[in-house]
Amino acid sequence: MRRWLSLVGLMLLATPRRYSAQAVAGAVQDSMGRPITGASISIPALRQAVETNEKGGFRLPTVTPGLRMLTVRRIGYAPWSRLISVREGDNALPPIVLARLAVLLDTVVTEEQLRWREDPLLREMADNMKIGLGHFILRPALEKLTGLHVSTAFEQQLGLRVVKDGSGHAWIAKSRGISSLNHQCVQLEDRTSLVIPIDAECAANLCWPKVYLDNQPLSVRPNSIPEINRFAPENLEAIEMYAGAAQTPARYNTVNSQCGVVVLHSRKYVKKPN
Repeated sequence: MRRWLSLVGLMLLATPRRYSAQAVAGAVQDSMGRPITGASISIPALRQAVETNEKGGFRLPTVTPGLRMLTVRRIGYAPWSRLISVREGDNALPPIVLARLAVLLDTVVTEEQLRWREDPLLREMADNMKIGLGHFILRPALEKLTGLHVSTAFEQQLGLRVVKDGSGHAWIAKSRGISSLNHQCVQLEDRTSLVIPIDAECAANLCWPKVYLDNQPLSVRPNSIPEINRFAPENLEAIEMYAGAAQTPARYNTVNSQCGVVVLHSRKYVKKPN
């Protein structure tokens, strides 16, 4: 009988101990001690997850003892993960503090500028603005010129000058620089792209920037300068200006861009009235 009892005792000692599920409870807060509601609390290995209540509290009721990885996530906060030791009985954790993520915003962001991300040309322009490449006239400044000629926007730009005639036509030139590549007389186009020959401009030794509208050159005639007052400021989204080939983005940098480049963007996003 004694031998049999000894055998039973050895068998009991060899049988693994079964642990009952335990509870893990705690609270989630920010760095100011304010409760964070709706945070996801999970133990991935056990496929258990709950959310914090309005007081930031949570309770995982069925966690088997042992070392468990606890993770906490909430939109707007940095994720939190810790290895915790779960023991028999209720396991109360110290407050879990989540760090708020910093959100970086542009210095000035308008509703229409947010829509630029849908337009690759305007998105490229925004990138050039961030790195300080070129000069720009944006929608707010163009709105102030409503009813005026678009040439008014260029009159205060350093290094540029506006060439006008008596009929309201205007062309963009550089006040300093080299003359045209072949030192030939240029022809100034009017609003209908008809050529207006002005020989006097040949002797003025002006440098004429290449002008684009939405990625297309305004004039394809050799030595012809497009007239810019054919456009109204209120119909333009933005204007880009680059002083010379060294500053001009690759998209517009051609053999004819040694005098700089002006890019006009037509307005595609018209704000609807409230």
